[in-house]
Amino acid sequence: MFHYAFYLILLTLILSVTLFSSQEVGASPRTFGGFTLMTILTNSMYPELGVSDLVVLREIDTDEIEIGDIITHVRAQNTTVTHRVVDIIENYNGTGERGFRLRGDNNMVDDTMTVMPEQIVGRIIYSNAPIGQVITFIQSYILEIIVITVTATASWIVIKKFIIGKSIDEEGMEDLTQT
Repeated sequence: MFHYAFYLILLTLILSVTLFSSQEVGASPRTFGGFTLMTILTNSMYPELGVSDLVVLREIDTDEIEIGDIITHVRAQNTTVTHRVVDIIENYNGTGERGFRLRGDNNMVDDTMTVMPEQIVGRIIYSNAPIGQVITFIQSYILEIIVITVTATASWIVIKKFIIGKSIDEEGMEDLTQT
């Protein structure tokens, strides 16, 4: 039973690091079945979203985006920004596309750049602070967590097999000699 728990913990650690590791420069955010998982890096959306909060984004048709929605978009060098839509500009600069003006809830001014539909990753459908904090902690200390987990598991196996197992065997032998 303990072995299953060990492998489950190890698998969870590996998946967490894989899913939430930083994106490579030039790569788009990882999307699974139309959903993207991210953690918030700044307080620009405080109090709605804080640093380390987990957010789940769903891909969305940009015609469905409304003022007040919180969306994530990709900026230069593949930086992602999660802010609230404060204005929608129909037929932006005569392109026939919608442009989106955003602002962080904790910011006093709108973002300087107008976001175009091809830059949008998705709209936030779920957020969770505790899970995000656990993921951020795991990312920060992954090597230490793996070393401690492997060491603790190996120690438990040794204790169980050689120390606890011996005392059980010795008690069993005493029972046999007494009868």
